[in-house]
Amino acid sequence: MSSTAYDYISMEDTRRLERETDVRHEWWDGVAIAMAGGTIRHGVIIANLHRRLGNALDGNDCRDYHADIGIRSITTDRLTYPDLSVVCGDPQTHPSDDRALTNPTVIVEVLSPSTEATDRGNKLQHYMSIETVEHVLLVTTQGEERVEHFRRTDLGWLFTSHRAGDTVKLDAIGVSLAVDDVYDRVPAEPPPPVKKDDEASV
Repeated sequence: MSSTAYDYISMEDTRRLERETDVRHEWWDGVAIAMAGGTIRHGVIIANLHRRLGNALDGNDCRDYHADIGIRSITTDRLTYPDLSVVCGDPQTHPSDDRALTNPTVIVEVLSPSTEATDRGNKLQHYMSIETVEHVLLVTTQGEERVEHFRRTDLGWLFTSHRAGDTVKLDAIGVSLAVDDVYDRVPAEPPPPVKKDDEASV
């Protein structure tokens, strides 16, 4: 999902901007980033995840939330909008922000070229710093179909990579997620744009 960064702005002004523009803004240390829409592939993957996880959690004390629901850390005060999150038990909101949850168990980010570096970098470390988070999934949208799984253990975070035919086990919520289901009916990647030199040679 692409984004646009702003100059220094307070969290309060960021929330006011969201109400005025109806545009989500991730916030960290005085920087607000407006979140734009994603590709069709990106949207289909997210829809698949919501459907599969939502069905699997039916009757469970956990529920999934879409990207309109922010996650705000108590310790870092960072506000993010993961593509999908799962909260178990009663949802808890930030003391100064009743529009943001603080106790996710699962975080899912569907990668895009414009956000992949951040999602793999400081944002991943941020999610790992939230005490309630047990699983973080990074889902690719380009190249090989792959779900990267970061799972909290007594010895630290364990990383595994899953491809077509594999199953991702989310033990903390009692759900197994098939990679094939994540990519069900996802349209093929569009061909690369034709360069002007190629056009001239035809």
